[in-house]
Order: sequence, then structure tokens, then C-alpha cells
Amino acid sequence: MFRFVIETFVILGCVYAIAIAAANVDNVLGYILSLVGATGSTTMCYILPGIFYLKMEPSRKWGPMKYFSVVMVCLGCIIMPTAIAFIIKKIINDAS
Repeated sequence: MFRFVIETFVILGCVYAIAIAAANVDNVLGYILSLVGATGSTTMCYILPGIFYLKMEPSRKWGPMKYFSVVMVCLGCIIMPTAIAFIIKKIINDAS
């Protein structure tokens, strides 16, 4: 157990060192949180529920719920790259 405590403190120390050493932390942290939000929230709200429904629904018959779940997955696969592209565009515009 002592080994895990040491590993946790080493990881936290490295993360804090990177955060402190980063120049202009507010912008960097904002970009990181934007990317995490664009990928994580889209995955959790659109893609995973649709995939879970398709995997858990035992019937082979395609009803409205199966079509809706496919639409949710497709919509999530469109929203995520679009959001990431806009974030990257904002990063490039802010850098110049």
C-alpha cells in the first residue's frame, strides 16, 4: 500500500510541476478544458448512450428507438470533430 501512496504523490507532483511551469497557464488550461469538454461530453451524451442501447436491445427488429440511437451516434460523430476543429482554429488564431 505504501508503494501506491508514493506513486500517487509522484504523479501529483509531476502534474503540479507541469502546471506551474506552463507559460500563460490561464490560456493553456482553457484550451485543455475545452478539448476535454468537446471530447468527453460529446462521447458521454451522444455516442455512448446510442451504442449502449444498440448493444443492449436484444430484438433484431428496427423500431424508432433503434433509429434514434443510430442518429444520436452519428450526430455525436459529427459534433465532436466539428467542436475540436473550432477549438484548434481558436488556438491558432490566438497564437498569431
